[in-house]
Formats: sequence, structure tokens, C-alpha cells
Amino acid sequence: MSRRILFISSADPIHGPGRLMLDTYEAMKRGGYEVDFYTLYTVQGRPDIHAFCGDRPGLTTRIRNYLFTRIQKPAYYFFYGREERPPIPTGHILKQLKGPYDLIYIGFWQGLLSFETVARLYDKYQVPVVLATVDMSVMTGGCHYPHSCTRYQQECGRCPGLKHPVLDTFTRHNIHYRERFYAHVNPIVLTNSFVARIFMESRLLRDRRIVKVFPVIDEHFFCPKDRISLRARFRIPVEKDFIMLAGAQNFRDDRKGGRYLVAALNDFYGSLCEEERKRVLLLCVGNMEREMEQALRVDCRSMGYVALDVLADLYALSNVFLSPSVEDGGPLMVNQALSCGTPVVSFKIGTALDVVDGKGTGYCAMLRDSGDFAAGIRQHFLMTPAQQETVSERCRAMALETTSFGACMRSLDNILKGGD
Repeated sequence: MSRRILFISSADPIHGPGRLMLDTYEAMKRGGYEVDFYTLYTVQGRPDIHAFCGDRPGLTTRIRNYLFTRIQKPAYYFFYGREERPPIPTGHILKQLKGPYDLIYIGFWQGLLSFETVARLYDKYQVPVVLATVDMSVMTGGCHYPHSCTRYQQECGRCPGLKHPVLDTFTRHNIHYRERFYAHVNPIVLTNSFVARIFMESRLLRDRRIVKVFPVIDEHFFCPKDRISLRARFRIPVEKDFIMLAGAQNFRDDRKGGRYLVAALNDFYGSLCEEERKRVLLLCVGNMEREMEQALRVDCRSMGYVALDVLADLYALSNVFLSPSVEDGGPLMVNQALSCGTPVVSFKIGTALDVVDGKGTGYCAMLRDSGDFAAGIRQHFLMTPAQQETVSERCRAMALETTSFGACMRSLDNILKGGD
């Protein structure tokens, strides 16, 4: 008999990181599960995806969200304040659900849910709850990344991410609220091995069920392609035979390591002779500030924000993907690149520890060591075409083993059977 899943993800499932949850949803359906997918706003052309809030947020929600961002310090981000005040009223969500369900699966939830909402969902359906984590907010009193703060190991409070001490009482309140939530719901928390180690140091998750999984990547969408035709499409000069790709939503975010990328690329460039320098081109997607681009010595083409199909082509075109994040549970782009047969140079952090470090699919540099990162780039620059082809095949094989639709279903089936 088909098992029925309530699948909730607030992020736009068509554009940006939300695509992760769309691919997970598609994998579940192909695996024979009956899935009700709910998100925040209407997705054009996808009547199978239900929206809790129509086309856009109401005025009250927009005002509240704006005011809440004003109390936060730069680099920190909070989804909401106290747990009892979710972004969207719990009753509004509950009345739209059909049910019954055999499993509740929750991905992105900013702007939509709080722990109180999830607890009410559990009380209504009395089925296992899966939290597919994409950041570290499930272990803190509110922030999505704690940076250097370790208050999540105790009870939060004295929060460095808020502008006034009077405001931070909600972080301590939330820790105690979430403690009761975890005892009551006992959800299954999904993450990679890097984040799992941090979770197990936290007050909230050290005694909870944490299952190591990989993100889901549509291996038919993110796949190797003919580089010759792609070079023609993107008008790559014939002498540029070593293409590097870097990307982030915003390189101004310190977590994304923009300054380390600039330092590493300039170090790499300095190690090349004049003829070698002519062979190198950096393609950059996302928000790269003019100052950062001007600081680079390598030839750079800033692509801005691109559609996912263009991003998939850029992965397949490139000789190597550069991931300079220094505080990240992912990033997802590492897994997408591997699925396209493109090796990755990253720091020893996030998902790269599971799929790159020591796997023959790229190079993992010591954290924040731009010189070591440059050495990883140079290692790939010096490879022969035959060596590049071997590494590319390893990358694709790693992706099929870990992040493909089939791998997702094996993981989900195991979770539903009670395995780790």
C-alpha cells in the first residue's frame, strides 16, 4: 500500500536553493509515495504544489517581518521571535491540510512555520516527523547560523546577534520551548556528517536521533554535457582551456568566503607563467561586488544570477568548481557540480567532507587557508586531459551513489524502517 507524506517547504521550489526540496519531492513520487507538497506562495505552472498563502504575503506579515529584521545585527539572521508567534498562524495552516498522513517531512520553513506549528502538526496526525535541515537553526534559540557563538551548547540568551540585550530573552525562551518540543515529538533530524558533529554538541540535539543523509539532486537535470558546444554557446575564447566556476547568492556574506576566494585565486595566478595565465578564466554566478571583481588578477566574467538550467550548463562547462564557504552546512552547489562531473575545490567543511575529501573528486583545503585552496586549484590545472576525464567520471559516480533520486529513496525507505 502506498504511504502518504505531508511535505512542507517554504522556499520557492523552482528558483534557488528551494530546488533541493522540489527534487526530493520528485524522488518521493517516483519511488511510489503519495505526496502532498505545500509551500508558502503559488508556484506558477505547478497545480500539484499547494500554497498556504496565495500569491504574496499580506501587509501585516510584511510589516512584521521588516520590523523584525531591524533588531538583528549584520551577518545574523532569525526566522522569527518567540515560538508561540509563528510567521503564519498555525490555525491557517492546519485547516488547509487534507490528511491523514504516514509521515511529515519538513525542509525550509522560514517565513512559514515555527516549532509550535510542527508540534501542532504532530499532535493532529500522530506520525513521525522528519526535519531535513538546511542550516543550524534547529539547534539554536533562533539564529540560522551561530558563527563563533557557542551559547547553543547551554541555553542561548546573551545573544550576540541582536542589537539590544532586552531583546535576547526570546532566544533563551525558545531553547526551553524547543527542549520540550524535542521530548514530545522526537523528530528525525537529517543532515550531513559535518553538521551532525556540531548538532551533537548542542543542548537540544545531543541526545536526539540524527541521521546522516545527502541532499537530493536530479541527476538528469544536473549531468555531464558536451563541453565543445557549451564553449560555443557561452563564447569562451579558444585559448581559455581552464575554466573555473564560483558561485554564491551573496559573496558579501562572510560565511561564503569571498575574501578567501580572491586571495586563493590571486595566489594561484601568481604561480603561473604568462602563457599559463592566458589559459585561465573564472566564471562567477551570484552577487559579486565590483570591488571583489576588481581585486581579482585572473580574467573574470561575472554572470550575475542565472536560471538553474544555465547554472547546470556552467557546471558542465567548467573544469573545476570553487566553493570557498567557511561556515556552511552545504553548500548544495558542491553536490550539483559533482552530478555534472565537475570536481570541487573547497575548504574542509560541510558536505565536501562527505563527497570530496579523500574521495578523488576534488580537493579539500584546510579551513580559511587560502594558500592551500590555491594549491587545490593548481592541482587541477596541472592535470592532463586523461586525468581530468578520470576525475570527472569519479565525480559523476559519487553523485549517483549519494545524491541521485535512487539514493534518496534508499535513504527514505531506511528511515521509515527505523534505520540510521
